[in-house]
Amino acid sequence: MNKLAGAVIFAAGTAIGVLATWHFAKTKYEKIAEEEIAEVKQTYRVKITGNGIRVEKVEEKEPVDDKTTYGVKIAESGYGRISVDEETNDHYVISPEEFGEMADYDNRTLLYFQDGVLTDDNYEVVDDVDEIVGEEALKSFGEYEDDSVYVRNDRTKCDYEILLNLDTYRNVAKTLPPHRRRT
Repeated sequence: MNKLAGAVIFAAGTAIGVLATWHFAKTKYEKIAEEEIAEVKQTYRVKITGNGIRVEKVEEKEPVDDKTTYGVKIAESGYGRISVDEETNDHYVISPEEFGEMADYDNRTLLYFQDGVLTDDNYEVVDDVDEIVGEEALKSFGEYEDDSVYVRNDRTKCDYEILLNLDTYRNVAKTLPPHRRRT
């Protein structure tokens, strides 16, 4: 029995060793792969055009000088761009992956029309654009996606998804009930 017990213990030890080594190697190389993928994503951007898929190198941006530690971290991470609004300095463009990741923030959709009008998803015109998302954000289409921009406003604790509407607000307003039209 001693030889049999020794063989079983040896086999069990070998199996445990193999499993531990496999788990360690898998974890290590998954982490390396994730870091390399993140680096490539930061360096290159894939654009789908009418002629097919185009890969282009993303120009590195200078970090934005900001007074808040949070803003500096965002600028250094490359995930967003701080608004240059000196008065409030509480809204900035974020990546699509960051949208909705703050548990205590609301998520809202806004529509930006070709004639420069910003509305909520009920077509109510947003009057205080600079306080909600910032005028600079509306110039950021194409930074991450051609037809959308994502903005985080720390003051209102809200993430905004701004979708580009290829129509004009004037045309859309014609289809709204009279009490909701605003030109």
